Amino acid sequence: MEYKRGQSKQIDADRLQLCCQAMCLSEMLSVPIEEGALYYHETHRRERVLLTENLRKEVKEMLDQMHHYLQTGYVPKVRPRKGCSSCSLKELCLPVICKKKSVDSYYNAVFEDDLL
Repeated sequence: MEYKRGQSKQIDADRLQLCCQAMCLSEMLSVPIEEGALYYHETHRRERVLLTENLRKEVKEMLDQMHHYLQTGYVPKVRPRKGCSSCSLKELCLPVICKKKSVDSYYNAVFEDDLL
């Protein structure tokens, strides 16, 4: 069971996180885990989550992509979404700065003015 502060979401982020945790536990303990649950504090509801092959496949694809980024040293840009405001990582990820001008455009604007 995974405890969440808010409420159930339309996107699969919570279900993917739960599935990933279950896959890790399954591997560590050598036991099959076929389902889990998400408890949402805001609504006081528990959501049963079947850990299907499709969900596991999506987790594996995301992990492969993460490992590829790590190997290449690439840090993808944040794609701000509606859910960013309620995300627990928003202070680390800083999606609001994506709406700002790029550093290059700022740098060029400042130094081009100095040259004139």
